[in-house]
Amino acid sequence: MEFSFLTKKHCFLLLAVVILLFFSVFSLFVFYSFPFNFLSGGNENFLLLIFLISIYTVYNFGKYFYPKVKTDKLSFLFNSVIVFLFIFVLFWGWFKRPVLFVFEYDRFRVVRYSDVNIKELSKFLSNYHNASYGKPLKVALRPFQSEAEQHKLIFMALNGYSLSFNHNLWQPYEKSYDSIKSEAKKWKNSEKIKNYFINQNINNDDLGFIPVIDNNKYWVASIDLKNAEILNFYSFDPYE
Repeated sequence: MEFSFLTKKHCFLLLAVVILLFFSVFSLFVFYSFPFNFLSGGNENFLLLIFLISIYTVYNFGKYFYPKVKTDKLSFLFNSVIVFLFIFVLFWGWFKRPVLFVFEYDRFRVVRYSDVNIKELSKFLSNYHNASYGKPLKVALRPFQSEAEQHKLIFMALNGYSLSFNHNLWQPYEKSYDSIKSEAKKWKNSEKIKNYFINQNINNDDLGFIPVIDNNKYWVASIDLKNAEILNFYSFDPYE
């Protein structure tokens, strides 16, 4: 008995949907990783891609199951618009992906590809073989060289150009271990953080904490006070 449900058109549609799903998952797990899928909009970007795939699938399968509906003249235009939007969202996610995780004196900041000078970023990342998509490279900001530099750069930061966007301030994460541990110990005494871990029934005796910010979203990173390594992330605003 010949099984005729899956025609060539159906197979082509299924293949197209599989390819679109592959790129959607790829964008989530390669461009973003936890917690940056939450902090930096990776989940929203992924859900938008899935929404476009759903529209594409429903429209085209509906056309095949209800052939009497005259849609041939609009099919090419409709599918072209959906595919164009899909590619646009995919590249937008790539353009907005996190590339640096910067210790900014008293907090961490997520820096995106779109935030910085691309040439300087590429030059800086070329010195690190472990840099990868979706897992931002940990770096720190060097101390200010003078009061004049400090005032100038802080003024720029107040006007929207964050200190972490300035490639002249970047230095290896390891050079700021002492500052990171010192700051983490200060935040360990925060009443907001203490109450959070009491309510969550989590033992935080051996941990330090530093706030994390990206796009006005705040989290908290737990820090190993022995080696300044980041251990985990918690979704709450320590400044409230």
